[in-house]
Amino acid sequence: PPVNDLNPKVNNYVYCKVLENGTGTVKPLFTDTVATNYRGKLIPLYNGSEVIFDQAYQGELNPEIAVPVEFAVNGVIEGWTTALQQMVEGDRWEMYIPYNMAYGQLGNSNIPGYSTLIFDVHLVKVITNR
Repeated sequence: PPVNDLNPKVNNYVYCKVLENGTGTVKPLFTDTVATNYRGKLIPLYNGSEVIFDQAYQGELNPEIAVPVEFAVNGVIEGWTTALQQMVEGDRWEMYIPYNMAYGQLGNSNIPGYSTLIFDVHLVKVITNR
């Protein structure tokens, strides 16, 4: 998104890198449910090692054997909700979610406060309530 040089609010956006374009045509609404394969990690440590805090699959993503997890679009952190509503079935995005659109100053469980989160998300199915 464009950033105003006089007032950059970079923490108000989810930054996404498109890894694969899907063939779906429907974007999920706030009230829909989705099925996704995902992996969440923190920004790599100073020594380059990754800290994975949550994942729906092990190893490399293989959509043929991975079992997607279903959840309500409005039942996840703000960064996920924001990004999911821009995706279509089959999309796979790497999302960079600032702390204020994730778990904020306090963090959550094994996620420290003020953490920017990185998610690899594959939207498998949109389950609409329309």
